[in-house]
Amino acid sequence: MQHFNRGQKINPRTILLIIALLFSIDLYSQKNNHNFFSDIHSVPSSDSTIQYFYLYKIPVNSLIFSKTNDSYSASVQVAIELSDSNSNFIQRSFKDRKIVFNDFALTSDLNNFVEGVIKFTSVNKTIIVTSTIFDANSQKQIFTKEQTVQKLINEDSEFFTEIILSSKIFKCGENSSRVLSNFSGLIPFDNNLYDILIPCTDTTLVKLYVKVISQKDTVFDGSIERKEVDRLGLTECADRIIISPDSASPLTSNFYITQISQKLKEGQIEIIVSKSEKFIKKRSFKLVARWLNKPRSLSDPESAIKLLRFIINDDSIKQILKGGDKYDSLLNKYWKKIDPSPTTEYNELMAEYYERIDFTIKNFSTITGQSGVETDRAKIYILYGKPTFIERSSNADDKISEIWIYSKPKKKFIFVDEKGTGEFILKNNL
Repeated sequence: MQHFNRGQKINPRTILLIIALLFSIDLYSQKNNHNFFSDIHSVPSSDSTIQYFYLYKIPVNSLIFSKTNDSYSASVQVAIELSDSNSNFIQRSFKDRKIVFNDFALTSDLNNFVEGVIKFTSVNKTIIVTSTIFDANSQKQIFTKEQTVQKLINEDSEFFTEIILSSKIFKCGENSSRVLSNFSGLIPFDNNLYDILIPCTDTTLVKLYVKVISQKDTVFDGSIERKEVDRLGLTECADRIIISPDSASPLTSNFYITQISQKLKEGQIEIIVSKSEKFIKKRSFKLVARWLNKPRSLSDPESAIKLLRFIINDDSIKQILKGGDKYDSLLNKYWKKIDPSPTTEYNELMAEYYERIDFTIKNFSTITGQSGVETDRAKIYILYGKPTFIERSSNADDKISEIWIYSKPKKKFIFVDEKGTGEFILKNNL
């Protein structure tokens, strides 16, 4: 198998063979990015009150874990307090959660969350919901948020707030259920599929006309058929939030927008729905598609283009920079040419490349101030990914050395910290 060689013109097939998903994706560079999510869904009840479902999603890497025997545990308390628009107290609710893992690695896994739902009811008026999350082991408040929920008016009540769901069917006991993605109404910009549920109180409606606009591009314009008529509620099952029938909710015609999430670009999304094909009367939903763990090295598109130097030569980089468009557009155009899944907007190859760069910046920088991405270890890591094994020891000159061993492709690299500054020089390539 070949590898990237700076200065060599790279065939797209070569790049795909090297980076494209043959190596596991490393997200360690983002360990300290704590993404807390909370959302509130409001549904009119049959007794003229409003049901509220407060949703939370806590990243486990934000929690302090204590070790007992062979397990690691953490505890959190989620508290919500309701007040009216004049700051008058209405009610308060609490929920305690305990998290236990047998594998320490799970405590820092970016894809691991504690999530749940707290249900409460109130009269139909504008309310302020203040939520706080308290970590028991650190005895600290780790999250707080204030959200205003507006009073529901008649014209708002025909279509309830959209719900973002994982496209996968979840088994809850003997029942098949739909799981909320639960990212505060965001549509994650990644390589997973998501569906969008639009509930409508008109139970005679069997067809809904829909337009989905992503960054001014219409990615869907057509009709969708009703999936079912049911009383929607949200509840917990096996540490997930699922759609579940709720007797206190009104009957709704439920429509699912499917197979479009991977056509969405990062940024603003608008969903326009209507009971009329001509959209005479319509309702608009504003959403956002967000790359939740976007590599930091992609925050500056011009710099990200220059970081292509590990796989293409300097002249090619200069040609890209002279492309005439904005730098983010030029960067995306380059990666689109070698996208392993060109029919989707998310580019796994691009994500993997810059995640590796982030890792090198965080882990290989030296005490002399040299950026980790400029080191010999960075060049190898960016091209080959995480080694299968790393052997660290002292050599005959009492210098710290690292031997990186790869099983696919079969490679061995020897690095030595000559000056004791953390800059490991590549000494051998076997």
